[in-house]
Amino acid sequence: MRQLARWVARAFGRTSTAPRARGFFEYLDDSDGRLAMSGWMLLDGPAFESVRIEVGGERLGIATPIVRNDVAAEFSWLPAASQSGFGLRETVSAERLRDWVAIEAIGERRGRDAGKLATLYRSGFRRGLPQPPAALMHRVATLSDPMAYFTGALQNFGELRTAIRRHCRGPIARLLDWGCGCGRLTSFLIRDGIGESIHGCDVEPELVAWCATNLAPGRFVQSPDDPPLPYDDGSFDVVVNYGTLTNLQPARQMAWLRELARVLAPGGHLLVSVNGEFAADYVLPAQNRGPILSELRARGISDGGHADVVPWDQYRGTYQTRAHTFREWSRILPIVAYEERVMSHLQDLVVLARPR
Repeated sequence: MRQLARWVARAFGRTSTAPRARGFFEYLDDSDGRLAMSGWMLLDGPAFESVRIEVGGERLGIATPIVRNDVAAEFSWLPAASQSGFGLRETVSAERLRDWVAIEAIGERRGRDAGKLATLYRSGFRRGLPQPPAALMHRVATLSDPMAYFTGALQNFGELRTAIRRHCRGPIARLLDWGCGCGRLTSFLIRDGIGESIHGCDVEPELVAWCATNLAPGRFVQSPDDPPLPYDDGSFDVVVNYGTLTNLQPARQMAWLRELARVLAPGGHLLVSVNGEFAADYVLPAQNRGPILSELRARGISDGGHADVVPWDQYRGTYQTRAHTFREWSRILPIVAYEERVMSHLQDLVVLARPR
């Protein structure tokens, strides 16, 4: 039974049943034979009394608390935010990190698991991944620090990898990263062979050009602002996206969902992220939270937020309830899975499938 639990932890990155917290692994590295990490984590309520680190379901150690005034400034309405930092540096065998393994930071209160961050990890996870210029990293992720940029991408890649393996049966001939930016996720997908042929598209020509030059053998094209995409019907077995539908007004969001369904092959899967109610609580500035949460309760969706990354006026910060997503999106494709708070420990992951 213990061996089975370890296999599940390694395969799916799930050990503690604590709810997902808001936060990030900002640094992960084991190049000197010790696993070093740092980040921050918080949920409503008092600060975590301790943060336990587990690797593959086995305890590695207790992280050192770190004061985070920057997090406190961002989440000024949460008293525990200033005590949200953690860091750890522990010796770990190379064998434990040779293949993908789940790492969890588990916040404890009164001896109970109260919240967690989770990511896949393996030694040399950045190896072979070209680093975009700082300006491009900031444009797509509001991050200029390479380690934070790649560890954030690693966490999202791990969630997509787990979901693809869980839901997609058979070989993946063609995969599309819609809204690929400068290849933050695409680079992982290419290097780890998630699909036989991997494609990416984005509306910004500079980002597409950088990917085409640096992310061979991926194939990249510029996408229009509105449908259709330059692909034939049923072109892809899998389509993935992080953080584009979260910036679209409801009508444009539905138009793009119909277009993504068109390019999806029968039996194919669409994996996309949305800003759910958790995201609304943890992203919105205090002065905007009340009206948007009221609209969410009344309509199930609100596009009253500000989109930080994309510069165009027609892009918004869009938040939607789980009930709205099921009700409206199921008109286009069946939803086969809905994972809350998993993408960047913030957005919800929705898995849809095109019937055969």
